[in-house]
Amino acid sequence: MIQQRAVQTRRRVLRAGAAEFARRGYAATTLTHITRTAGVTMGAITFHFASKRALADAVCAQGRRITREAVAPGGGGAGRGLQAVVDITHALVVLLGEDDLVRAASRLGGEAGDRNGWYGAWLPHLHAACVRADREGALRAGVDPATVTVLAVGLVAAAETAALQAACAQAGTTTAAQLTRAWRALLGAVAPPDGVPGLSP
Repeated sequence: MIQQRAVQTRRRVLRAGAAEFARRGYAATTLTHITRTAGVTMGAITFHFASKRALADAVCAQGRRITREAVAPGGGGAGRGLQAVVDITHALVVLLGEDDLVRAASRLGGEAGDRNGWYGAWLPHLHAACVRADREGALRAGVDPATVTVLAVGLVAAAETAALQAACAQAGTTTAAQLTRAWRALLGAVAPPDGVPGLSP
């Protein structure tokens, strides 16, 4: 019973830390903010995490794990190349919009200048899907996998900014809907003129 309570408290602190780090960033987040959000004592936090840095590291590790699972083959990264590229970006947008652990991992990685952190959890899968798309003949002549990777990363970065600022560029439109419209525009430039059967933005 005590061990189960400790696991639940740790999970609550981790989620509260993620919410605060996603909202405020590392520097502006205090352990006091986290205690209030989690509804626990300072002692409960320091029992599980030796420092704010240790908590932030745990939040980032969880956010990266969730992201990797969502985009790896078998998750959002399965399927034919170009469709997998689109699906990976959509999976990332959903995670950024719905999961504080992912949002916090993204924000903390960006603040620390560690683009291999959260980006490293999904970028290799995205690039591999772009290479698959090229091998499958799903890219227009003259369009290479690196270019499609850069375009897709740009779309994710825009969605990341919108999620972190909790506001969409167009009032009343979700980030996911904006991403779908962006893919509709871009697919005409990167896919062959006759299209790719079954490809959905």
